[in-house]
Amino acid sequence: MISVAKGSDSKQPLNDQLRDKYHLTVEPFGDATHFFYQGAQRQHNLETLRHLVCFGDMVLLLTGDAGSGKTTLISELTKHLSSDVKVLALKPSLISTPRKLAIELCKKFNLHQIEGESVERSLDRLVQHCTQEASTGKRSLLVIDEADKTSKESFQLLVSTFKQLGNEAGICLLISGRKELLSNITSKGFDPESCGWMHQIQLKPFSQADAVTYVSLRLIRAGCGSEPEFTEIQKNALHNLGTVSYTHLTL
Repeated sequence: MISVAKGSDSKQPLNDQLRDKYHLTVEPFGDATHFFYQGAQRQHNLETLRHLVCFGDMVLLLTGDAGSGKTTLISELTKHLSSDVKVLALKPSLISTPRKLAIELCKKFNLHQIEGESVERSLDRLVQHCTQEASTGKRSLLVIDEADKTSKESFQLLVSTFKQLGNEAGICLLISGRKELLSNITSKGFDPESCGWMHQIQLKPFSQADAVTYVSLRLIRAGCGSEPEFTEIQKNALHNLGTVSYTHLTL
């Protein structure tokens, strides 16, 4: 076992401490060592999402705290979908109004934009297009990550549109964001627990053991020859910080 330096008086970020101490070949928390952590029910969450995307025409809510792995889970999900599922991502900054939402959706689905057409009519054409695609065995997944940054008007229009979808629409809406996102749903009288057209997945926070295992695996992938050993103080620091800011942590 390799012990991480206590370094209580060190001002070096953890990334630099570990790279220098173990002569790592790459940044321990850089893109090169990134991987999908299957613990903390993440693998179960992945399989649930994959099943619902492939077989359900519905709204999926993926909620969790910052750094809980929502974006990573979505990225992993897209790798496990068949070629018959077309994945389309919408950026909150581009759909700040219902009109901009309709324009962006037409672009994503290669639909002709009709001058003077109402937003509602544009969305109706979108649903018709997806239904026609579904009849040939094709499905679509519309993804909005960091949806808590989406305007309330655009968000509620999307949810209302998907609420009215039939079973043959062939499209699924995946909305990801912090758990506060749920208030935009419940404020309209919708309850994910009782709505058949909506399903929520709340990502479970990492336990201390999850945090330690995750960091250890990143170190091994970066070139550390043996499993590192952390003090209890370091374990608590890793657990309290979460995965979002390990590169700035000093131990």
